Amino acid sequence: MKADDGELWRCGHTVAHILPPGTRVARAWTFSKPLDKEGWTDWNLGTADEAFLLPENRGCIARPVRIAAGGEYIVALKDTPDAHLLSPDALGTDLDGNGLVAIRFQNHTPAARMRLRFTTEDMPTWEANLGRTFDVTPNDTESRVYVLDLRGTPGWKGRLKQLRLDFAVGAPVTGTCRIDYIWIGAKTKSVRRFLWW
Repeated sequence: MKADDGELWRCGHTVAHILPPGTRVARAWTFSKPLDKEGWTDWNLGTADEAFLLPENRGCIARPVRIAAGGEYIVALKDTPDAHLLSPDALGTDLDGNGLVAIRFQNHTPAARMRLRFTTEDMPTWEANLGRTFDVTPNDTESRVYVLDLRGTPGWKGRLKQLRLDFAVGAPVTGTCRIDYIWIGAKTKSVRRFLWW
């Protein structure tokens, strides 16, 4: 929607997330409220405040981008091998009945692989190294949905404690990532039955 009086204009948009038929969501983060990261935090982005002079010797500070706005969690990365997002702790989601994690985002970095890590109530430390690496489209100009089927992944059982999305696997990355949503859920039995016929 756009309003324009010939001199000034303002626009807005509404994002609708339409799930595939037969999808059940147990936990979701949509970052739809401005400045609300919904408990997620960003770590080791490699960016820092940068001071510089404008004309007439006026000082200015450029602050790194890491904000929830417009229905996205946006982060800027700079030459970092360990940039990641960390979910809230003690999520308590039942993993035995929820084997899918979907992440919709734009990867505007050269990374071709990322990693989703997790801890559980039974294995609560990151040292257990639970997770799965997945392919992503590097230097992407589109937002894409990446669905990870974690059923059968070692450790994916019991109750979820925390999620971690690693933007770099191996080589340092520079660029931006715009996360639209993250959800945990499953396909319902009715759809599985339908697919068997």
